[in-house]
Amino acid sequence: MVRGGRGNPCRADEYWVRRFPLFRRNSAEAVQQRFLRHGLLGPGVRLLPGFVNDTLAPPCNPIRALSLLRIDVDVFTATLDALAHLYPRLTPGGVVLFDDWKLPLARRAAEEYRRSNGITAEIRFLPGTVDAQAYWVKP
Repeated sequence: MVRGGRGNPCRADEYWVRRFPLFRRNSAEAVQQRFLRHGLLGPGVRLLPGFVNDTLAPPCNPIRALSLLRIDVDVFTATLDALAHLYPRLTPGGVVLFDDWKLPLARRAAEEYRRSNGITAEIRFLPGTVDAQAYWVKP
């Protein structure tokens, strides 16, 4: 059940958005505006507002297949949740990209997920980025 929501576990948690201004900066509307501004909101793009564990866990997760999984959630649990719910839907040859490799807990979550799922694909780093952005290609 979503705290502060209207009883729908597939809804974003409005309580947290109201309580912490940082979350407002990343509201669905703000993200949509950024995507529009940069021409990234095409026909294949669908925004799923909410916390990872609320919006990506069954039965809420509408995603069937991915070719790019970009994870930028900053924390251990959300990184682990994102991988658990989305990595199985990543197509062979698809890429997992981590913006938060510099953050020890997010990196540890990725490393633990890889270890527990027998993922041995080489971890590489994007050149020319200010912070280390790690990625691997799914075999």
